[in-house]
This record gives sequence, C-alpha cells and structure tokens, in this order.
Amino acid sequence: MLRPSRSPNRLFIVVALVARLVPLSDLSAQVNGPVWVSTPPEPGYKQPAPRSALTSAAVPRASSQPNQPGRIAGALAENRAAQRQQPQDVQLKIQEARYLSWLSRHYTAASRYRAILREHPKHVDALTGYGSALFWQGDWRNAQNVLAHAVSLAKPDDIAPRVAFLRVLAKQGQASLAHRQALALDQQSGRRDAELGLLIADMMASVGLRQDGLPYADRPTTDVDLQVRQAEYRARQVIELGGKKQTPNLAADLATRFGRLYNSHTAAGDLLALHGFEREAAAYYQQAINLEPEREEARLGLARVLRTRGRHADALNSFQSAIQNNPESLNGWIGVAEMSRLQGDEERAWQALDTALTIAPASAEVFRERLKLASQSKDTTRFQSELAHYRQAQPQDPWVSLLAERRAASEGRSVNEPALRALLDPMAPDVNAEVALLLQNRNIATELPKTDSPALNAAAGRELHRRLDIRIPSSVNLTAGYEYSSLKASTILGGTFPDWHEAFLAGFWRREGGRTFTFDYRHFERFGANAQQLQSGVLQPLGNRWTVGGNLGGALFGHFIPHWRLGIEAGYQATKRLGLRFEYRHLRFTDEPVHQFIPEASWQWHPKLKSTARLYVTHSVPNGRASDTGLSAYFDLAYLVASNSQVKIHYAIGDENASALIQNLIGERNFQSTGIELRLGINERWAIVPSYRFERHNLFDLHAAGLSLNGRF
Repeated sequence: MLRPSRSPNRLFIVVALVARLVPLSDLSAQVNGPVWVSTPPEPGYKQPAPRSALTSAAVPRASSQPNQPGRIAGALAENRAAQRQQPQDVQLKIQEARYLSWLSRHYTAASRYRAILREHPKHVDALTGYGSALFWQGDWRNAQNVLAHAVSLAKPDDIAPRVAFLRVLAKQGQASLAHRQALALDQQSGRRDAELGLLIADMMASVGLRQDGLPYADRPTTDVDLQVRQAEYRARQVIELGGKKQTPNLAADLATRFGRLYNSHTAAGDLLALHGFEREAAAYYQQAINLEPEREEARLGLARVLRTRGRHADALNSFQSAIQNNPESLNGWIGVAEMSRLQGDEERAWQALDTALTIAPASAEVFRERLKLASQSKDTTRFQSELAHYRQAQPQDPWVSLLAERRAASEGRSVNEPALRALLDPMAPDVNAEVALLLQNRNIATELPKTDSPALNAAAGRELHRRLDIRIPSSVNLTAGYEYSSLKASTILGGTFPDWHEAFLAGFWRREGGRTFTFDYRHFERFGANAQQLQSGVLQPLGNRWTVGGNLGGALFGHFIPHWRLGIEAGYQATKRLGLRFEYRHLRFTDEPVHQFIPEASWQWHPKLKSTARLYVTHSVPNGRASDTGLSAYFDLAYLVASNSQVKIHYAIGDENASALIQNLIGERNFQSTGIELRLGINERWAIVPSYRFERHNLFDLHAAGLSLNGRF
C-alpha cells in the first residue's frame, strides 16, 4: 500500500505524473472573460435540448455505459482508440476529458481541455468542462473566469455553463447573488430544467427550506444520475421531518430503485453516514466499490465512516487506497493529511498536502487544510505564509478573511468587525456562523442582509442559530474506576496492615471555548476505616493563553480525609510547547489546617511526547504542635501512541505525597512513588485505563493496581 509519510519517493509518486502535463497557467490570458454576475438572461429563452451536463457531480449517465466493473475505464480506452483513428475529432477529445473528470482525474482532464482550447479558444463545451474541472479542484477564482467567458459565448438556450457559473459564484462568497440569478434564469428558461431546479433546491436546503425546494427537485428528467440525486434530496426531506428511523429503508430503496448503479449505492451510503448509520453506510460503499473500483467517491465515503467510528488507522489506509488507485485524488491526499494530523504526525501531513498542491496548485480546500495544520502546530510564521499564498490564489474566497480573523482572535488580538460583517450573507450559513463566533454575538442573525422573501430571511436566521449550536458543541467526559492496594510492613517491627480500597466516579462538562464544570466522588477504605468525598469545580478560559478556576468540596463522612477543601488555580500557555500552572489548596482536617502551594510546568517535547513536573509545598498547622512544611516533587512522561491511546510513567519523591493527603501520614518523610498508566483507546469515545503504582512509606510498602473506564460523549 502507498504510505506517503516515510518515503518521499512514494509520497511524490504523482510528481512524475503531473510534470508531464500542461501547466495550469497556459490559458490564463485566454479565459479571463467578463464575469456574469448581474446581467439577466436574454429574452426568449428556450428549453435546451437534452445534452450531457458537464456541471453535474462528475458522474456518467447510467444509460450510456454497461453495468459492469471498470465501465468508465473501458469507455476511456475505447475513446482513445477512436481518437487514434480520428485525431481531429473535437467531440471525442471532450468526451475523453469528461471520462477523466468522472474518474476524479481533474488535473489531467483540465490539461485535455486546455489542449482543445488552444485550437478552439471559443468552444463553449470545452470552456464549460475546463471551468468545471477547475471547480472540482477548488480553484474557484480561475473557474469563475473561465465559466464567465463560456457564458458570454454560449447560446441563449445553453444553460449548462450558466449553472456551472452559479455554483462557482456561490463558493466565491456571493451565495445570495447566485440564488437570485438562478431564480431569474429559471424563470427565463420556463422553469423546466431539472439540473437548474436541483441547484436551486440545494440552495434552499442550505438554509433549512428543503420542503420549499421539493418542487424544484422533482422536475422530470431522463438523466438517471440526476434522478438519483433528486431521490436522495427527497429522502433527506423525509428524514428531516422526523423520519430518521426510516433512513435504512430509504437508503435501501435508493440503492435498488436504479438497479446496480454505482451512484445510487454511493448516495445510499452518504444518506446513512449523514444520519449516524455508519455500519450500514460502509456496506453500501463497499458495494459501490465492487461495482466501479476505479471511482473514488465510495472509497472516500468508506474512509470517512472509519474516521467517524474512531478507527483512524483503518481510515488512513482507506484514504491511502484512494490515492493508490488514483494518484490525482485531491480528496484522498487531503484525507491522508487530516488523519496524519489527528494522529500527531505533522511531517506526514505536510508531505501529503505538498503533494496535493502539485495536483491543485490554487485549491482553496488544500490551503484551508494547510492553515489548519499550521495553526495546530502553532507555527505563526508558516501560518502567515500559507495565508498569503491562499489570499493570492483565491482573493474572493470569504474564508481567507475568516481564517485570518480567527487567527487574530486566537492570539488575543482584536478582530476587524466591519470586514467580518461585510461577509454576512443570508444564503451562506457557514460563513455567518463563523462571523458570529468571531464577534461573540449569537444574535447576529438580526444583522443579516434582507432578501425580498420574508420566509427566506426567517429561515436564514433559524439556520444560523442551528449552525451555531453545532459549531459550539458541548461534551461530557466520565471516568469510573477502582484501585486495590496491598500494604506490607517495611520495618523490623513488622505488623499487619489492612488492604486499601478506592472507588471513584469523576467527570466534566465542557462547552468548547467556554467553561468547564467538574465533579469528583470518591470512596476510601484506609486502615480499617471508611470515608467518602465529593468535590466540584469550574475552569474558565481568559483569552487564548490564560485559564482560571476554582473547586470546593469535602468529606461526606470519615475522619482521615479533609473535612472540607477549597482550591484556586491559574494556567498560562507561555509558548506552543511550554505550559505553566499554579494551584493553591486549603485543606481543613478535623483539627489540622493544611495549606498547599503547587507550581507546575509542562513541556511538549514532540507532538506525541509530553512531560509534566510538579512541586507540592505543604504547610500544616496541627493544634497543639509545631507547624511543619514539607516538599514533594512529581514528574511524568507521556507518549501518545494514537489519538486516544497513550503510555505514561511517573515518579514522585519527598515528604508524604501531597496529591492525596491522609491525615495520619501528613509530614511523613522518605516517601517515594513510581508507576505506569496505560490508556487503551477502544475508539475515539471509549478507553480502558489500567495502572500500577509502587509506593515506599516509612512503615510500609504499597503495591496499587487500578482499572478505570473512560467515556466521552
């Protein structure tokens, strides 16, 4: 299997491939035609004759190819054989480029279209195909220029280049303008074109008006692929109206209604995956792969399912399978980069994204991933460099400004409020949600520009609030565990010590970017006596670097643990590697107050290796006795094996370990502790944590074995 991280020769296998292709810039001077953004369609629009839709989701007509594996690759081979007999046939060359696009070989397809346009610079079908290939590569700026040129040359009844242009326009931060022009074009064309109707329906669905989009999505068509997408749209409508339990049946109907068709099986998998039926989705994706192994959509869908289920290694293998099958798979390389980033392998991630840039040098999607990676690694210099390249390649993309302002906010700098508000667009809910988050204003829906439709205005506001609820998720983390400790006398006096037992239930609730609320309940058995403790706390971030918090709790019963306890803490992220923290605790035993001062430093040696050093300064003031101050030092080293699995070793030395003071051991000298803790991730949600610890006290040695279960929800 292709493994892009460890061997540059393998990783850049596509370099030799793409080096033979024509540079992307060859026709830049020829295709910069006028941009169609406001001119209404010409009077007397006619319904176009049936034709191949170059702007569809890069899929072939089911009726045009036999139902057998490898049908597109076979058709491509036949086409090239025909071209050898008729080398001047332009339609054969265009059909070859279409086949390449259906195989997601958009780089090669674009080069074929450019070769055609050198000889026929005003060929509308070639311009439309070229612009669509650029669109699927994420090069929206050049796609818009090319398609605007195609529209200026197209006949009044030629809708395909206009539909393609509207798709790009929406991506370029002008979604409302694209929606208005789509409605105007639909009116001029007699409201009969199915491809345009589905485009309008998808635009309406983006703001939650899927029901209103149904009439647009139900137009008659002989295009089987379009019929599949229409059926998927209707199925999603049923599910959104409360029919989630019907998802498996709807997917089965979608897959069987059109026979053994690759697109219908992929659509069924998408429908299931979207609504949480990952196992069933994987089965449909596999069936689609069996039908057409040369296509990438199902392979990528399967990889995303594995990622969602927390099987990151398997997901990485699936993404690698996609690029092994098609080295031009842009989404495959992005997937490899994402999985590598999640596993902490930044080197592999950068290598994959470097390769992606050789395939799509101006791709907005690739630049976004590169910025995400630079942000995670906290490499400010690289982030600014990548952002500058992104802005140069796609200056009209609203996410250039959004990501720049997000970075400013993360560094504690002020954001450009007027520039952010200028990006608001009722038909662009994702952009609106990001603006609301950056401005920390959940009520920004009231500032959205108004359209001519009150229903659309209301829907845009509702959708914005829904996206905000998704973008600001909350999570719950629960851990339940038990620890058994065996004590053995270590002095010549000997003696017998009863075993220790401890059971606990702890957890926290966190709002991303907001407060964290914690609780901790513990039951102890020590020296033949029982005790129970409950405490709770809150942690509040202040900007990007500071956190402050406090906790309060005490004994439910039992004399050897603190009768009550109070703590405050502050944390500071000094650099991307160095974190500092200070905590003060006041512990009130029955007759003995204890003050603790706990400075801590953590160091990120490597994305997978981290260590923490902590010093406990414990000052006790027992009644009727002299006060006492003791020191205890703690150090650990943790290695991240996978995203939810790690190995940690730890060591402590000094006076009695202050992390869990027991009254009759306070102030005891010569304490030492060493141990190991394993976190074994079952998936991204669950982990089993076995541990072992050896402690040496003045009077006894202690062997402790623990087991806990951690879950994240």
